[in-house]
Amino acid sequence: MNLTDRLSKAKDLLIGDEPFAELPDVIGYQDIVHQWDRGYRARLEALIRSGDTGPRGAQIHDFPKNETAVRPLAHFDPRDRIIYEAMIYRLAPRIDRHLHPYVYGHKWWHRLARPVPWSACWGRMKENTRSTLRRNPTLRIAHTDVSAFYEHIDIGSLVESLYDLDGDERPGEDLAAFLNRFQSVTDARGLPQGPDASGILANLVLMPIDAFLAREKFPFARYSDDIRIFHRDRTALRDVLIEITRLMRGMGLTIAGAKTRILDPEAGLAEELDTQYSSLKHAVKNGIPGSRDRVREEFESLDKEGTFSGTKTRFVLNRMSELGDDYAVSWCLESLERTPHAVTEVFRYLAVTGRSREREITSHLARFIDRGVSASFPFTEQRILRYFLGTQDIPKTKEAAWMVLEDRNRQDYSREVAARYVGKYASLAESRILRNRFEREQIPAVRRALLVGLYESGHLTSDYLSRVKDAYAHLRWTCTFLATEPDIALPKIG
Repeated sequence: MNLTDRLSKAKDLLIGDEPFAELPDVIGYQDIVHQWDRGYRARLEALIRSGDTGPRGAQIHDFPKNETAVRPLAHFDPRDRIIYEAMIYRLAPRIDRHLHPYVYGHKWWHRLARPVPWSACWGRMKENTRSTLRRNPTLRIAHTDVSAFYEHIDIGSLVESLYDLDGDERPGEDLAAFLNRFQSVTDARGLPQGPDASGILANLVLMPIDAFLAREKFPFARYSDDIRIFHRDRTALRDVLIEITRLMRGMGLTIAGAKTRILDPEAGLAEELDTQYSSLKHAVKNGIPGSRDRVREEFESLDKEGTFSGTKTRFVLNRMSELGDDYAVSWCLESLERTPHAVTEVFRYLAVTGRSREREITSHLARFIDRGVSASFPFTEQRILRYFLGTQDIPKTKEAAWMVLEDRNRQDYSREVAARYVGKYASLAESRILRNRFEREQIPAVRRALLVGLYESGHLTSDYLSRVKDAYAHLRWTCTFLATEPDIALPKIG
C-alpha cells in the first residue's frame, strides 16, 4: 500500500469512527472530506516526504474509565492524527506477521489492507477462550493485564523493535520522531491513547511475553495487554504469572494486581459464556416476547446496586435503545454525575428514545450546565451540547451554550460545540458578538468552530470569509469548504 493509499485509509477510518469517538469533531471533519482530493492529501504527502511529520501539538484529556478513575486521552489535530496512523499502516503488515497466532487485538487485515475492527478482534478472542474451555473442561484460566499499559511503554525500546522487523530504519525513525515530539509537547508518556493505530504498535511490546508462554507450552489468548492463560494446575498458573511479573518488570511494566486472578474450570467457563447477557442480547435482537421485561429487570437491579458498573450500564442502555424503550430516561438525567464513563451510551439512548420528552430532557440538561455541575464532567458537557444541536432553539439551552462558550476555563471541545449551537440559532445581533469572539479567540479549534457558527447563522459574507482565509492559514481548508455554501450535517450518533 503506497503513501497515498495509507493516508486515504487513515482518513476514511477517522471519518467512519466519528460517531463512536470519545471526542467527535464539531462538524465531523466535513471540511477535510470536501478538500481531500483538492489538495489536502497532497499537502500531507509532502509533509511526510519532507520528514515534517509533527505533531504540532496535542491535548491530553482525562477520559473517565469509571465513576472516579480516568485515563489520558490524546487529542491530535486531524492533520497529525492522519499522518500518525498512515505511518503506522506502513509497518502494520510487517508487525502482524511477527505476532503469535494467539494474539487477537489490533490485527491487520492483509486482504483489505486495513486494521481489523476492534469488535471483531475482541469477539475472536472471546470465542477462542470459550472453545478452549469447552474442549477441555478441566482447564483453569488465569486473567491478568498491565497497569496503565500505554503510559509505561518505553518508546526507545519500541523503536528498537521496529528496526528489528526487517532492518528498514526509515519508518521507525519517522515514528520515533513523532512519538518523542509527542512526549515533548505534552505531559503524557508512552504511546498516545485515542488513535486505534497505537494498538498496532503496542502489540510489539508484549511479544516477549507471547514467546515465553509459547515456549513453556501454556495455551493463552491476548488482546493488547488483556491476557488469559490456560492450565489444569492452579500452582502452575500461579508460577507462570509470577514469571510474567518478573519479565514485565524488566520492561518497565507492572501487572495489575487487582485484576489478576485464577478461576476454577466451572467459574471460568461461566464467566466467559456470560449466559445471562448473551441470551438477553439474543432475545432483544430477535424480538422474543418478554425481552423488554427482562431488560427492565436488569435495569432495576443496576439501579438498586448503585455501583454504576460501566459494563452493565452500557449493556442495559444499549438494549433499551434497541427496544426504543424510554423507561430509563429519567434515571439517565438524574445520574449524569455517576455515569461519565458511559456518557456515549447515555446520550445515544436519549437521542433514540427521548424525542417525545425532548423539552423535559433539554430543560434538565440546561439546568445541569447552569448549576455549574457540568464543568466537572466535560465529556458529559460536550455530549449535552451535541444533543442540543439536534433539538429546537430553546432560550434555556442557548443561555447554557453561551455560558460554556464564554468561559475560557471550560474545555476547548465543549466550547467548540457551544459555538456551533449558538451560531445555528443566532440572531443578527448575536452573530456580531460571535464575530467579535472569533477575532479574539486564541484556540485554533475553537476559532474554527466559531467560524462554522458564523456561517450557520447566515451572517458570514463571502468577503469576510475571503479575508479570514488570507489571515488564518489553519482555516484555509475550512474557508474553502464554507465558500461552497454547504449544508453541514449534524453530528451522527453511533
